[in-house]
Amino acid sequence: MMRRQRSEPPKAPGAPLWFVTFSDMVTLLLGFFIAIVSFSNIEIERYREAMQSFRGALHSPFSGSTGGSGPALPALSESLYDAQEVVEAAGEINRLVKSLPSNEGIQIESQPEGVKITLSNPVIFDEGSNDMKSGATSLLGNIARIIIKHDPIEVLIEGHTDDTPIHTARFPSNWELSAARAIAVLELFQKQGVPPQKLVAIGYGEYRPRQTFVKGTPSIEKGVNRRVEIMLQLKNKGTRTGNVSGRNLQDEETNQVGDE
Repeated sequence: MMRRQRSEPPKAPGAPLWFVTFSDMVTLLLGFFIAIVSFSNIEIERYREAMQSFRGALHSPFSGSTGGSGPALPALSESLYDAQEVVEAAGEINRLVKSLPSNEGIQIESQPEGVKITLSNPVIFDEGSNDMKSGATSLLGNIARIIIKHDPIEVLIEGHTDDTPIHTARFPSNWELSAARAIAVLELFQKQGVPPQKLVAIGYGEYRPRQTFVKGTPSIEKGVNRRVEIMLQLKNKGTRTGNVSGRNLQDEETNQVGDE
């Protein structure tokens, strides 16, 4: 007589053994990447600046190149040299301004293309006049020597006035006054030896103020708009290359000298 086989209860369906190992691995990887993200602190602006500098450094040597490598390589070196010129020129002008007895109304700003010098009232001219003060002549003469040393591509001189109307035989409007002030600075630079072909004078009148004031504001407060701006273009416009001094160039920091 045959013995009856004992029936076993059916096994519940389950995952294969390899799937358990795979799940453990995925869980560990997920935890690893979460830890990386939680520990990192990415500053978006610094990341963009770094990437912009990196792209510029890679792109500049080969811009306009069709596959050749020899002639295009100096472009990066020249751009880095220009960037260094911007830093050195800004530093020299800043030291010059700090050595003055009074720095009020003088501002030095490093920009990607060069150095911008802003001389606000009453540094150079009295209100309603284009007659240069004696102290301003000495200051601009020293700036002219720095310009000659660094040999910029262009020196752009902008004259600005406030919104106070002027109607004289010499200056029928603020257009003539602002242009006359820019030309006065240009002529001084030319006498000091700056090549005239590199000098440009522009008068903007009252139409590009640094600050906007309500009607009736005292003239002394509007002096910030009576100014001459000198832009030393040391690099070609649109160039974005290696960062010789990121604090001064890629961050485009404004270095305010003296009281405002």
